[in-house]
Amino acid sequence: MKKLFKLKAYVYALCYLSLIPIFALIYSLVDLSLGAHTKGLVTYLYFSVVSITTLGYGDVLPNSSWAQIAAASESLLGIILIGLFLNALSLQHSQEVEEKEQEKQRVEANKLALERFCSFERLLALRIQRYQLYSIPLTVPIGNDRTQINRDFQFNDMRDLFKTTLKTTDNHFKPAVSYYFESLTDLTSALEDLVKLGYASKWTELESLCIDFWQLAKSLDFRESIVNQPNTRYGDKKASDEDAQSIENYSGKVEFRPSNIMNQYIALYMLLNASFDFIEKYHQQVSQIKNS
Repeated sequence: MKKLFKLKAYVYALCYLSLIPIFALIYSLVDLSLGAHTKGLVTYLYFSVVSITTLGYGDVLPNSSWAQIAAASESLLGIILIGLFLNALSLQHSQEVEEKEQEKQRVEANKLALERFCSFERLLALRIQRYQLYSIPLTVPIGNDRTQINRDFQFNDMRDLFKTTLKTTDNHFKPAVSYYFESLTDLTSALEDLVKLGYASKWTELESLCIDFWQLAKSLDFRESIVNQPNTRYGDKKASDEDAQSIENYSGKVEFRPSNIMNQYIALYMLLNASFDFIEKYHQQVSQIKNS
């Protein structure tokens, strides 16, 4: 029964109109008093229209019980179908209004989500900028151009990670790798907030990208060991100096090796490369979001 009321208005209209020729055919088979009218298709169609619209002019009258039943049935069906037609129109109009309201709410929600995302993204952009800034001393040896990120750096280029950043605002007694890990913490913390606080909930691809990177960053984070190397000694030499020399002289494929002191630096090398890929993809997706 519910399905009957959910039909489109045009279905009821077609049913209503189809009754006119159907009952006209029926009237041609029953006894009618035609008065001044003559037998023919036009007369039967005329009486069918008069009956279904309940006008009842009285110029054509049903003379038999079957004719009366037919006329009464057509009138009742006409009333029912008109009622269903009007109900369907009302329902259709209500649905259209509801859909427009939902669309309006969706647009407003998307606009609010974009504004909220953009406000947080400005903070995240600063964290990324700072991270890239402190990636340079790890990937560009002292004496080379440190104004640009060395996207294609080699493992040996990391040899000056325990030296100063050469930035006038930084402590020259604090190794560059310590500043790097601090910037990494700020970046991953912001990425976690981006996801956990729902700033990127409407953009699942970006959300997944951020989650994958911060999980990878945690798995490749050997800072506890690396930042303490300047305070550790291998005999009469500082561990950081020995490790820096080993990085400079390293040859072969950059991969983890069993019980190798270089593994922590290989993890750092992989982390730097992964971060550069992440930042590139992040900027692409953010640009698409803002321009959509």
